[in-house]
Amino acid sequence: MLKLLKNFLLFALVVSLANCKDKSPAGFDTVLEIVVTGDATPTIMFPNPGNGNPDQFIHAVLPKNIIYANNTANAVVIKAAKNEIRGNYKIVARFNDKVIGEASTSAPFGQIEFTFDRIAQKATGVVTEPDEWPCGISKGNQVYTGKAGGCYYLDAAKNKISVDRAECQCN
Repeated sequence: MLKLLKNFLLFALVVSLANCKDKSPAGFDTVLEIVVTGDATPTIMFPNPGNGNPDQFIHAVLPKNIIYANNTANAVVIKAAKNEIRGNYKIVARFNDKVIGEASTSAPFGQIEFTFDRIAQKATGVVTEPDEWPCGISKGNQVYTGKAGGCYYLDAAKNKISVDRAECQCN
């Protein structure tokens, strides 16, 4: 039964592709493909290709492809945030199989906001790399690590109080 189902699906795909000779390779007039690759596990927020509603992948195992076929929105915004110290990720936008933009980050908790402009047929990625990031709790206080690698917490007056590096829980 499973083999029969697989054969039917393969036949349907071949018939579908054969009927799309005058369209792009994917069978649509316009195709926006967002590809996220890397070894991090970011959270990716995007409009759902089917209905336009907000959607997301949390701690996404990469690679991820998001495909918008015959999309009529003038702009599509994809946001991704690395939830960890290690790893990197990259976002590439292709419009009708042509790369129109890319952005990447390996910074701890690095973020990318990627905007596709359908009219201009280009994509722009803005990378935000924080100067500091949360790295555990020490004596009831949130501990932060800065780019230089030092660890501290903020006291009630918002002064940075250094703590021993061993109290940072970042890996």
